[in-house]
Amino acid sequence: MTQATCPCGVSHGWPRLSSASANPARPSWWPGPACCSRPLPSAFASITPATRPIRETEARGGSAFTHALAGFRFLFREHEGALGGIALTLAGFSLERRLLGHHTTVLADRAFHLGAQGLGLLMTPYSVGGLLCGLVVGEVAFRRGFTALFIAAAALSSVALLVYGVSPAGALPFVCLCAIGVADVSAKVVATTVIQAGTPDALLGRVFGALEPLLMGATALGSLIVGPLIDAVGARRADVLVSLAGLLLLLVSVPSLRRLERALGVRVFLRQIPTLTLVPFQMLDELVARLRPERVAPGEAIIREGEAGDRLYVIRHGSVAVSARGPEGREVALATLGRGAYFGEIALLRDVPRTATVRASEATRLYSLARTDFQELLARSEELRATLTGTSEARFVETQGRLSLRL
Repeated sequence: MTQATCPCGVSHGWPRLSSASANPARPSWWPGPACCSRPLPSAFASITPATRPIRETEARGGSAFTHALAGFRFLFREHEGALGGIALTLAGFSLERRLLGHHTTVLADRAFHLGAQGLGLLMTPYSVGGLLCGLVVGEVAFRRGFTALFIAAAALSSVALLVYGVSPAGALPFVCLCAIGVADVSAKVVATTVIQAGTPDALLGRVFGALEPLLMGATALGSLIVGPLIDAVGARRADVLVSLAGLLLLLVSVPSLRRLERALGVRVFLRQIPTLTLVPFQMLDELVARLRPERVAPGEAIIREGEAGDRLYVIRHGSVAVSARGPEGREVALATLGRGAYFGEIALLRDVPRTATVRASEATRLYSLARTDFQELLARSEELRATLTGTSEARFVETQGRLSLRL
């Protein structure tokens, strides 16, 4: 399977669904320029953890206790403690879920009067909410940002549990449980993605090995206190108290969570671009360090057709319009590109002038990579070179064909 490319000269990482048609100007998979407005994000589960150099003795030596300690130390000390904020918030989730499972049984019978099937009926919307969220969470995180999504999911979980605890019989408890299911899946997907992207391969097992005991400890704590707490204050008040404890953990973690974007934002963003998943693990930190952030005003030209090319561009936020001159010199609009799309590599790979003009359609944030860094990246990754070279050749031919069709 090969990667498909737009006639505008931009690779979105889509698989080519069928072989090219006989007319190279109109490949069989091409639906029109509107497709460029929504680059398809890669699945979060496929994000590969980045690595940084690890001493051999650190990676292999030491006792089980030393390994566990290394995992905890990484969670709470590396990346400005941002991963520790995720761990504490997930611990709050575990505490809340233990209460939810126990007192839903009590509320189903005593408060909601649902009978023997009450627990199953109440947990159905929880599952449905999680299932529906799983279908869209990747797209939402790709467009809105993982930090905001994680904080929003954690807050939604605690607030929905709080409302659930004081809900009368009727539809509201089902709505609250559906919201809790959405929050659970959103938070877990983001947490797994960020931890994988920010943890060296040699420490990944240790980090998750430290995280799981932390979450199990929170579950055990919930198991020990939920029964006496319900006996002491009642199921509804117990729900309120545990929800407030979850919100308190979130508030404590917010300063760390707000550092996520600064500490790991570029790395996680790059791993969502399908072509860049080919970059070897040890090169990711180097690539992040060499990228130059840029801001472009609406209408400003980023590259101009005919100029020498010296940088590759990746869109972080915003959108750009791609156009080129046809044989008669008339400007032809080719596509609109959004977050996650990249452009400018044809001139670098083919050593030719720019083949199109790209202007910002709105206030746009970009990352750019210099020609020398781009060439070094290709020299160190044969897979990436082969992919980019193949798509560059195909898109160059398709762009010329599309120009001919538009005139």
